[in-house]
Amino acid sequence: MTSDMGTPGLPERIKRLDVTLSGTVAGELIRESTYVFRYTRDDEAQPAVSLLLPVNRALHEDGDLFPSMEMNLPEGFLFQQIIEWFRKAQITKMHLLALMGDGGIGWVGFRLPGRAGDPGSDRQEGGGSVP
Repeated sequence: MTSDMGTPGLPERIKRLDVTLSGTVAGELIRESTYVFRYTRDDEAQPAVSLLLPVNRALHEDGDLFPSMEMNLPEGFLFQQIIEWFRKAQITKMHLLALMGDGGIGWVGFRLPGRAGDPGSDRQEGGGSVP
């Protein structure tokens, strides 16, 4: 059963995220017993999400989040603000990536499957606050 954990638009559990490159879905990140990443297209000419995730391999699997994705996790003050904001929720790395949306480092972004844009896009501009 999925329930609203008090976060606007985020489910209690996130098992899958679309991974985007400049706003276009390039692959999917799946959280099973391990982290799995796979490109959505079988096209070796497409740009790679990371040098460590080459497009010539159909499936990438790791016990922990891939380093090129982990660098997009918030830390420091922003992390503390998220934890404070969602005090009663169990926040996972998948939640943090979904909250970062397209606002991470470089051109890689994350979103819930079937959603257009990043979850923070409905926030007020210039507010400087966590959702």
